[in-house]
Amino acid sequence: MRKGALRNYVKKRFGNKGFTKAGTIKIEVLKRLKQDGSPAIRKRATFALNARKWGK
Repeated sequence: MRKGALRNYVKKRFGNKGFTKAGTIKIEVLKRLKQDGSPAIRKRATFALNARKWGK
């Protein structure tokens, strides 16, 4: 995975609406990409959601 690939994709597709005030990608956006995105984007979104769980 390229560093920042998912962030750049969200910025291009959703603009500022895809991010929280803190600058992280919104959970709703990640869940939507997990279902609707291309296979590579789906994999990145799934990884991001899982990594969030590991941090807790």
